[in-house]
Amino acid sequence: MRRDNNEGRGGWVSIVLMLTLALSVFTVGMAVVPAGANAQEPSVTRELPVYVEPSEMFVVTLNQLGFLLDIGIVWEVLPERFEYVNGSYTGGSPDKVTYDPISRTLMMPFSMETSITYSVNASSYDQTAAFSGTWKTFDSQMNETNGTVGGDTEVAVVGTLPAPVISSSTHPDEDVWYCNRNPIFTWTTPPDVSGIACYSYTIDDSPTKTPDTTCDTPGNTKSYTNLESGTWYFHVRAKNNDGYWGPAGHYKVNIENCDDYDGCYVYGDGCEDRDYYCSGSSCTYTYSNRHTDGWVDTGEKNWIDDPANECKEKEQKKQQYRDYSCSSGSCGYTVTNTRWVDTGNTRNKPEGTDCGTDGWVDTGEKNWEDDPANECKEKEQKKQQYRDYSCSSGSCGYTITSTRWVDTGNTRNKPEGTDCGTDGWVDTGEKNWIDDPANECKEKE
Repeated sequence: MRRDNNEGRGGWVSIVLMLTLALSVFTVGMAVVPAGANAQEPSVTRELPVYVEPSEMFVVTLNQLGFLLDIGIVWEVLPERFEYVNGSYTGGSPDKVTYDPISRTLMMPFSMETSITYSVNASSYDQTAAFSGTWKTFDSQMNETNGTVGGDTEVAVVGTLPAPVISSSTHPDEDVWYCNRNPIFTWTTPPDVSGIACYSYTIDDSPTKTPDTTCDTPGNTKSYTNLESGTWYFHVRAKNNDGYWGPAGHYKVNIENCDDYDGCYVYGDGCEDRDYYCSGSSCTYTYSNRHTDGWVDTGEKNWIDDPANECKEKEQKKQQYRDYSCSSGSCGYTVTNTRWVDTGNTRNKPEGTDCGTDGWVDTGEKNWEDDPANECKEKEQKKQQYRDYSCSSGSCGYTITSTRWVDTGNTRNKPEGTDCGTDGWVDTGEKNWIDDPANECKEKE
């Protein structure tokens, strides 16, 4: 039945009037109620069954302690889909009970009693349901006091003996892959009034397998070692002390094989080969054949002329530009360019190796000698050497195979008065005729 709030307040007013009347009677033989006469701290506790079946009707008990003259009122809020059974209240004032199905609030009085009860119909589906409540009363000085209902707060609605709830410390997330091949499982003890006698368990690849009805352990844990990689399902069910077997709880573990991850992976702008192994519960790896794109020595070398010294050779090595990438499961490369680079090593060429340019070279020595073309002039000459160049101890040197003097093209006059020519009579070219002494009749030229 549903009553409005005015009726609820009216119930509390009735309780107050009842308490006032009771106090009047109580004080007939007492002039004053001593302060602290009710020394017990007031409280209300609730008693609930551990679990009930869907739609089952069950009894809730409320016990009060310390209420003045055992008079007070309590408000209970029922769980969702739970219904108060009308008329089921057991106590001294059934006419003061109100129930609001919208808020699911039940108001009931303590009427000079320490315990009251009421009945409830459970929900039609499995759940863990929570009750809540508050209470009010008066102290010996007629001051209002209130509190929260303690004791039991939850009841499990189960159609059968509940399945154990399984967890794993080694594989805590059912959707995560772990490389640990040694799973450990633990499970809760299902609530049952008769208690749990034992459990049956198994592990396989079925998500819904129900273990047999053979007791495997009275405890709440099981471990396995060296399971193969893949997805496994652990199943466990409970048997109560009445001999009834409940349904199975299920738990999935994913065990990965780290070797499945072995292979080639991108590293920077290149790649590397990885060898995976299990560490703790996760796969980790060591790497090898790690490379990034770039120039790489091929191991091939040769010697070439050193432009800085023609009597030396410098060493060069051949390099390839390798573009690394994964191919056929390993880190490989393609060659996109080649080059020769100096190693920094040099060596002397063989002794006597030709170097420089053989030929005549001015020594810087000069002199003057008669100019055959003019006996009154001198011509300038310079001395030259013929040099034959070859290498010696890493340096280019030479030997002189011949010398000579050659005209520079410069001339100069000899000093004034320098003898020249041959002294003697020289025809001037002038002629005349004179008498020939040998013949007076002739002239001679």
